[in-house]
Amino acid sequence: MKKSVIIISSLLLLVTTLSVKAQEMTQKEKIKDYKQSAQSARKALKVDNTQTWINANLAHALLFQGRFSKAEKIYKDLSQPAKDNNTYSKSLLEDLDELEKAGVIPEKRKTDVEKIKKMLGE
Repeated sequence: MKKSVIIISSLLLLVTTLSVKAQEMTQKEKIKDYKQSAQSARKALKVDNTQTWINANLAHALLFQGRFSKAEKIYKDLSQPAKDNNTYSKSLLEDLDELEKAGVIPEKRKTDVEKIKKMLGE
């Protein structure tokens, strides 16, 4: 119980800190700061590494930085069946489509994004 309270408190502090920092940036700047996004995801995973959405955000940030191999490993892990026999492939594909529509995928990374989409779609 005490550990849960500490984890929740840490997450709330992290979210509050990130929210304040995010307000200082425009939406596109915030989305396109891939290095900071990856750092924030890693910090959050230190608090709770069971959050799939944080791992997905880390994979996206790494992919957009050109760190294909590291991103690919996370995508592969997330696309494996979980205990409930579900995978996150569909959600990851939807994320990538939304990020593409928002115009935040770097032009030079679009080929890598297509490779990941193909892998997730198989």
